[in-house]
Amino acid sequence: MNEKYKAIIIVTFLMTFLASALVWQGANQYNKAFNVFLIAGEEDLKSSTNSLEDYSFTPYRQRIKNLLRNNPQIIDAFATRKRALLYKLSLPKYQALKRENKFFTVMHFHLPDGKTFLRVHIPEFYDDDLTTIRPIVTAVHKHQKPLSGFEIGRSGPFFRVVEPIFSEGIYVGAFELGFLTHQVIDIMSRQDNLILTTYFHKEPWKKASLFDVTKTREMDNFFLITHKNDLYDLLPPDIVITDETKKLTLNDRSFLLLTKPLFENFEGKEIGGIIALQDITHFIANKKTFLSKALAFSFFMVLICLFVIYFYFDKILGALLSEITERRKTEKALRTSESLFRSLVHDLPNIAVQGYNKNREVILWNKGSELLYGFTQEEALNQKIENLIIPEEMKSEVITAIDDWINLGVPMPSSEVTLRRKDGSAIPVFSSHSLSFKLKNEPELYCVDVDLKELRDAQTQQTLMAQQLVKAQKMEAIGLMAGGVAHDLNNILSGIVSYPELLLMQLPPDSTMRKPLETIKESGIRAADVVADLLTVARGVAKTTEIDNPNNFINTYLQSPEYNELCRRHPHIEIISHLQPNLKNIRCSGVHIMKMITNLMNNAAEAIDEKGTIAISTSMVQLEEDFALEYNIEPGEYCLLSISDDGPGIKPDDLARIFEPFFTKKMLGRSGTGLGLTVVWNTMKDHGGVVVAESSPKNCLFKLYFPARDEESSVIPESKNLANYRGNGETILIVDDDKQQRIIAERVLNLMGYDPKTASSGEKALDYLQNHKVDLVVLDMIMDPGINGKETYARILELYPGQKAIIASGFSESDDVKETIKMGAGHYIKKPYTMAQLGNAVKSELSKEKKT
Repeated sequence: MNEKYKAIIIVTFLMTFLASALVWQGANQYNKAFNVFLIAGEEDLKSSTNSLEDYSFTPYRQRIKNLLRNNPQIIDAFATRKRALLYKLSLPKYQALKRENKFFTVMHFHLPDGKTFLRVHIPEFYDDDLTTIRPIVTAVHKHQKPLSGFEIGRSGPFFRVVEPIFSEGIYVGAFELGFLTHQVIDIMSRQDNLILTTYFHKEPWKKASLFDVTKTREMDNFFLITHKNDLYDLLPPDIVITDETKKLTLNDRSFLLLTKPLFENFEGKEIGGIIALQDITHFIANKKTFLSKALAFSFFMVLICLFVIYFYFDKILGALLSEITERRKTEKALRTSESLFRSLVHDLPNIAVQGYNKNREVILWNKGSELLYGFTQEEALNQKIENLIIPEEMKSEVITAIDDWINLGVPMPSSEVTLRRKDGSAIPVFSSHSLSFKLKNEPELYCVDVDLKELRDAQTQQTLMAQQLVKAQKMEAIGLMAGGVAHDLNNILSGIVSYPELLLMQLPPDSTMRKPLETIKESGIRAADVVADLLTVARGVAKTTEIDNPNNFINTYLQSPEYNELCRRHPHIEIISHLQPNLKNIRCSGVHIMKMITNLMNNAAEAIDEKGTIAISTSMVQLEEDFALEYNIEPGEYCLLSISDDGPGIKPDDLARIFEPFFTKKMLGRSGTGLGLTVVWNTMKDHGGVVVAESSPKNCLFKLYFPARDEESSVIPESKNLANYRGNGETILIVDDDKQQRIIAERVLNLMGYDPKTASSGEKALDYLQNHKVDLVVLDMIMDPGINGKETYARILELYPGQKAIIASGFSESDDVKETIKMGAGHYIKKPYTMAQLGNAVKSELSKEKKT
């Protein structure tokens, strides 16, 4: 065999070997790129699922405890089985959670016997037995301990948090919050850029009788929630849920199928998880294209080499040089393959990814990094990473950590760090790193950063809301005490207010006793005003039934004796007003609005030691949702009444406490009981609004926000001429457990020309009415011992349907009062009442047509 044929055989062998190496290397590079892509997808899915419950559901385990701890009135309403009151108290909490989380759906109160007492989201549906379909609630009833977990209900999968409720140490039932598991898909779809859905095992899914079956698909051993996605309709029916990643072909496209068990019930048993499809069509297509081109190229090169050797053996050296050139082209193709992977990472918008070499020079800067840090790709490439986003105090530590990983193999741990934006501002991120070796065994370091600022902002907002809630609960707790005290004082003051009025009617105009009696009456009225402040603290007393305009109240105050007295005592103060024309009306209690204005004007005047100015103004404002949520009111259009002074302001520590009862910084001898601003705070709550205080060293401003109304004014002046209230011998039954109050009412009605009768309890009133008819009943609401006013009136209506009645009580207009009025009772008057108030109420009710 001559040298020529030996060369042909050797070159053929070498070229075949080189061609095979080329194809193998190209395939290997694609496989490496694919494996990196696969591992990144699996790690992203794993990381997202591991942190999902902590960020999405776990906080509500503490939230449900805080909600019950900070709302004892909800526990009391549930313990006493007052469904209407429980719904009224729970509804604002439900609505706030609904605004906060669109996937929040369920708020339940469960009885210990397994029946539901109240569904806040559907209050008309209750008393059904959940023993078999809600195991988590049954378990809470059994063990009386809080539980949480995923569970299938009649409407599908939910994450449920159930808390036992105790009243005075006795277990009275359970409280439940429920969230749709759609929240998982919503969050992870935005984070991982995957096509996601959920699956649930068949046994627990049997209870989902109300779930939309068009959104599900029955597989071999589980139900798949398809969300009407065509791709999930094409999945093979024998798919088995495992931790292994599978390759599938659907609609001529290639996908990776990643599954992750995620949903565990309260017993720790897995009932379902998530399924993710990741499109890898482009990877498969690129690999096939590369292999086809490589094989064709290699075959062509073998033919060329054989032809050259056969005919141009003498020029074989030139052919070898040509082969070297082609090999360089192949290496370029491999680098192009690697760039495909980098282009995928570059397009990720929500995750910041950076890559840098052993010299810490940036070689990869994706869109997520541009959005998070502010540097464009052109600005970042080839720059040292420590000169871009690393704060000055961290540079030395970061440089050492990178060198130790590359040179000593010490990995950099994942952690929360605070880095730097282009504008110099700080940005908190969760940072993870990976090290790889590319061509020529050169190390490359990759960093993945996730923005933590948005999460922390949400946590801060939740903290502020919790503080507002604690403050409101504190005020309501003090109010309960104040209400009981006010009720007893009003009964005592009735004699001080009413007896002087009776005696004055019987004295001649020139009697020397008139002045002392008028002083006693005035003192009683002033004491009643203080009690009225206590009732305002107790809440619910500001009966907002009038439609009037804030400008009218300000104009009335500016012409009042109180205003004239203020000007007399503080001649050094200038008072100015700016009232917006065409200001809308509000639904209000006029007496309480005037009291608030008087209190705030007096406080402003006493805050100014020398010359100064007080400004009172009105305007229309639109409150946005963020402001409304912070102060627990509804967003919308409000009338703003502002009172400001240019005094020294309120200290920051005191500003947080100024609305607390009996908190005052006034010196001994100055006016005030410590209730003035508490009255303002509670009155604004009763009006559905809010008061906001702002202060600086040279100014103090109080803003009162009232919900605006488009209704016309409903205020009608009350006549004080007693002659207008005289009766014609009508029989009136006075029902009151306080003897003094019965005597006062009896004498007043006698003087007005009525025929009064008295009863010291609801039972005695019913005994009297068995054999007598009356024209009107004057009814006290709280009588001890015996039945209360509401129950008394209900039994009277059984004897005499449509019986006319008015309510006279020393307590606030409670729920019992409102329900009694709905039953048919007319006016409500508060003790201590004047002759004019009682006469007006009696005359007005008697003049009405009898109800049937």
